[in-house]
Amino acid sequence: MEPINILGKHLYNKNVSLTFGRCPVRAIFPFALELLLKRQDIFAGVGEDTSLIDRVMGMDEESVRDGYEKFEKGLCGKVLFEPWK
Repeated sequence: MEPINILGKHLYNKNVSLTFGRCPVRAIFPFALELLLKRQDIFAGVGEDTSLIDRVMGMDEESVRDGYEKFEKGLCGKVLFEPWK
């Protein structure tokens, strides 16, 4: 991870807020997935140049391992694991 070299006064002078924290994924996942699937006009299709999600894979052990390896090595973008696939 690269450090961000910026002074707090620069953020303050531009009225910029910077917050950190963990995302409550379990709480927002159903809403986020519904929005993603409903608004493909904004998020594009799966695997296209402008897509938010590069591929959708099943939850079996082989698919999960393959998806994480490819993402970690930079061979693909975001992977959505679909338990019903």
